[in-house]
Amino acid sequence: MFVIFYNYALSLLTILFSTFFLFIAYQLPEGRSYATTLGPKDWPIIVLFLMLFMGVCLLIKTILTQKKADDTKKEEEVSSNESVETELIENEAVYKNKHWWILASLVIYTYIMGFVGFTLANAFFVTIVILIFGIKRKINAAIIGVTSTVVFVAMFGTLLNIPLPRGIAFFRELSFLFY
Repeated sequence: MFVIFYNYALSLLTILFSTFFLFIAYQLPEGRSYATTLGPKDWPIIVLFLMLFMGVCLLIKTILTQKKADDTKKEEEVSSNESVETELIENEAVYKNKHWWILASLVIYTYIMGFVGFTLANAFFVTIVILIFGIKRKINAAIIGVTSTVVFVAMFGTLLNIPLPRGIAFFRELSFLFY
């Protein structure tokens, strides 16, 4: 019950916050806008629209979850007169060393990025972190790793013109194929 209340509160605060700052973002100056780059006004507007969209999605999901929970509760009251035994869930951490593996992979990622470049290092890092989180199919982890790298390179390297590490020797030449 408390989770539904917090979801309502979070979604409404997110909607109010993003709506308020959208009005302020539309008052920002245009700046120099070229056909291929975003101006100082565009980036906050994009982020705030995404934030508004996510707030509305959370609100809709919370409303649907509450309706489903209410329907289930009514069905249980009508159909069950007997007591149901429940299992106690122990509060033991199943993966208590997972954060150390993620920290180690982050350190290795940061170290090798200068040598192999952003594209290869990021694809492997995202794939490894997803595998550490416990995804079952390795091909899905690899697809997500490559897709997120393509999105990051397109957004930061191409669209925002932020220089990403290219690597050395062969890896530097390879990175020129991507951005």
